Amino acid sequence: MKRALPWLISAILLVAFGASFSELQRIRKRFSEATRPVHYHVHADVRRAIIAQQLTRVESPIVVLGDSLIEAATFPSAICGHPVVNAGIGGAQLLDFRFSGLEFLDGTRPALVVVALGMNDALGGSDTFESDLIQLLKQIRQISPNVAAFGISEAETGPLVENSAALNNTIAMENRTYAEIMGPAFTPSPSLGSQHTLDGVHLAPAAYQKWANSLFAAIEAAACPSPAIR
Repeated sequence: MKRALPWLISAILLVAFGASFSELQRIRKRFSEATRPVHYHVHADVRRAIIAQQLTRVESPIVVLGDSLIEAATFPSAICGHPVVNAGIGGAQLLDFRFSGLEFLDGTRPALVVVALGMNDALGGSDTFESDLIQLLKQIRQISPNVAAFGISEAETGPLVENSAALNNTIAMENRTYAEIMGPAFTPSPSLGSQHTLDGVHLAPAAYQKWANSLFAAIEAAACPSPAIR
């Protein structure tokens, strides 16, 4: 019995060590899982994937490139027989569509591409708006020769805008650039009156409806063939 006692104690200690080691490994695994970096979806990447999926389901679409104002808009399902794809991406600037931002149009044949961008360029103080617009239009025209542009609405002083006067000067300059480059293919944003935004940038419901109606009319004018004159 005395001879067996050391072996028995050793066996008990070995089992205890195995159990402790197993528990330590379990705790390490749980700690590793808890401290692993969390990879959140980037909104722009998700939007591009959604837009690309929508484009695979339609033929000869009207594609509207824009920022959060466009992303939040509810478009008719079709205009002049062409399905409408909302390609608005909140926070987007011209450069976001220039640099790999048009990949979702690869392989598509849009009947019309509408550019409704510029507010975020103005907010960010872009000093390359004209050249960025020219380059973006060149890229778009390689995909679709039919391109139109819709103007940038005025801002108001609010949570997102500290100095609306300065910002609106920039917006006016960008709208002039659109008009000079696009000619009759450019439609200015309608006058929306005072207190037309929720935060200085995003439109209040009544103003949004007026703005959207003007946008839809501009798209229809650009997409629908003019009746033949007899």
